[in-house]
Amino acid sequence: MNTLQIKPLRPVLFRERGSALITTMFLMFVIGLAAAGVLTIIKQDMHMGGTLKSRVAAREVANGAMEQALAWLAKNPHQEGVMSTTASAANVRAGTLGAGSYTVTAATRANGTIVLLSTGSATGQVRTTRVYLHWIDSNIAFDNAIFSDASIAGNGTFVITGRVYSNASVNLGGSSSVNGDVYSAAANPVATVTSGHTKTGNMPVISFPQLDTQWYLQTASTNGQVYNASSLHFPVTFNNPAGGVIVINGNVKLSGLKDILTVNGGTLVINNGDLTSTGNGKVSITPVTNTDGTTPSLMVLNGSISLGGNSNTLKGLIYTNAGSVSLQGTSDVYANVVSKGTVTPGGTANLVSVTKNNIKIDPNMLKPQIFAWEEN
Repeated sequence: MNTLQIKPLRPVLFRERGSALITTMFLMFVIGLAAAGVLTIIKQDMHMGGTLKSRVAAREVANGAMEQALAWLAKNPHQEGVMSTTASAANVRAGTLGAGSYTVTAATRANGTIVLLSTGSATGQVRTTRVYLHWIDSNIAFDNAIFSDASIAGNGTFVITGRVYSNASVNLGGSSSVNGDVYSAAANPVATVTSGHTKTGNMPVISFPQLDTQWYLQTASTNGQVYNASSLHFPVTFNNPAGGVIVINGNVKLSGLKDILTVNGGTLVINNGDLTSTGNGKVSITPVTNTDGTTPSLMVLNGSISLGGNSNTLKGLIYTNAGSVSLQGTSDVYANVVSKGTVTPGGTANLVSVTKNNIKIDPNMLKPQIFAWEEN
């Protein structure tokens, strides 16, 4: 009978037990280092995530405050110096927005550029937005006795009292004179100016101003003051028309003794046609009852003006949005002429600049025009 014999296990040597302990401790050390590294990375990621979130929040605050400032300026043209929401300074807006606070300051450079700086802060992070803008300043065009988006040229014995400005060239000859400064975008404007006034070329081009033509057309329509040129039998006189605006659709030609068109206390709008006065034809327009010449007297939309008859008298703004203006004969114009096309003074015309007032500007012309936006 065979007997199963069990051999005793070999005793573990002391050195082997020490080696296992060292290996275990080394592994634990490596694992500890790895865990510490992971925790550090997680902590850094959390910090970076929090910082990034705060930066984004600060950016949103800066941009949001800038949008608010621009919206305010759109409703308050040219008021960037008094846009304050704080008593600290007239040109500073300040407050809270979303998760942070902001300040917006306005500064105007010598060249007329307006710089808005919006600073947004959120949880210790700061971001800035800077906007450069300017106004399409229609007022500059209306401040002239004659303003043309094209050339200004003519001969005669006419006298112009007020500034002359052309986005092209100026050439006024004959015995004419200008009692005011003469400016042109082209070099070397030609004109005879009175003592104390100058002629300057290479001037900047001014944006042509757009009137709110729809307002005038709608006002005349609402008040029943719209006529077709073919249905008018001259002489025609409009006295204090309802709404203060008269619209005549089509070409109006005045040449005979009876061809007299008179408007008292209103603005005449020729829509989609020309206004022409020759020979004995006559145009007389006084836009307001006090005859101060401060509101538009004559607007020609999509057409031209040619006044060559006798004793044409206009008191107030003369405006064409597309055509030209010719002032000949013995016209007396106590107004500002603003023309998209050429302006041709001549004969013995007398043109006297007046102060602008009560002019309905196209709302789009009054919005701040942004030409640069920077974020930091």
